[in-house]
Amino acid sequence: MRGIKAVVAYLFAAGFFFLILVYFADFPMRQGFILVLMWASLTRAVELLARRPAGRFSPYYVRVDPNWYDLLMDFKLTSKPEDWQAIRKSFEESPSTEYRVLRNGICFTVVHQSEDFERTLIYLDNHQTFVSEVDLQEELEPIRIEPEDKLEREFGRLNKSDVRLFVRFGGDGYNLGIRVPRRWWDKMKTSCPKPMEEHADHPTGQVDLVLATISYREFDLYWEPVQWSSTFYDKTAKQLRSRRDEQRTRFDWKTIEHDSDLGSELGIDWPESIEHKYFTVEHRAI
Repeated sequence: MRGIKAVVAYLFAAGFFFLILVYFADFPMRQGFILVLMWASLTRAVELLARRPAGRFSPYYVRVDPNWYDLLMDFKLTSKPEDWQAIRKSFEESPSTEYRVLRNGICFTVVHQSEDFERTLIYLDNHQTFVSEVDLQEELEPIRIEPEDKLEREFGRLNKSDVRLFVRFGGDGYNLGIRVPRRWWDKMKTSCPKPMEEHADHPTGQVDLVLATISYREFDLYWEPVQWSSTFYDKTAKQLRSRRDEQRTRFDWKTIEHDSDLGSELGIDWPESIEHKYFTVEHRAI
C-alpha cells in the first residue's frame, strides 16, 4: 500500500510539473515532456543514491575475561587466596560443556548492526541464543553473600544473595561490573575500591557497580565503505585508530601487543586485545 501511494504521488508531481511548464511557463509540449523526463530521471537517481548504504558492516565477536582473583579479593567477595583456588578446583569436577562464568567468562557476537545503530542482532555464544541488545547478567556461582542481620535471618526475609557479573550497553560503551545487594555494599564500600559508577535498583534492593567501560569507538573499524576508497585506508582508518586509542586511555585500558612475526609464521590472525585492572577483552572480525 505504501509503495502504491508513493507511485501515485510521484506521477501526480510529474503531471503537476508538466502543467506548470506548458500552461504557465509557456513551454512547447515536447520540451515540457522532455524536461519532465529529465526531472524524473534525476529524482530517481538521487533517491537511489540516498538509499544506498555508505558503509559495510563486518560481524565481530567480543570476549570478556575478568581478572577474578583481583576483582573478588578487592571487593571482599573472597576473604583469602585459598578461597579462589578452591573455586577453581571445583570447576574441574563440572563438565567442560557446562557454562560457568567464573571459568568461561562472557562471549557474544555482533552479527548485524544498522548504520543508524537502531537495529542490532547479537548472538550470545555462551547461551546459544539471539538477542537485540547486550544486557547480560551471570551468577558468580558458587559465590554468595550471606545475610548478616540475625533478625532477618530468623524470619527468612533475607536469604543468600546472588552476586552477578554484568555486561550491558551504556552511554559511552559497554559497561562491565558486578551486581551486589545494596545493604551489603553500604557496609563494605568504605573498604573497597570506588567503582566508576553506582546504579541502585531500588525495587530489587541491588546495586550495579560499574568497574570498566569499553568505548564504542573500540569497534569503529568494523565499518568500511561499500566502495573501495584509498582515502579510507590511508587517512580515515588511521583517524579511527587514533580516536580508539584515545578512548582506551580515557577508560584506563592498555593495549596487549601480539608478536606479529610469530603470527605471520604460524598463520595466526591475532585479535585486538586490551586489558584493564579487572578485565581482559579481545575482539575480532569473523
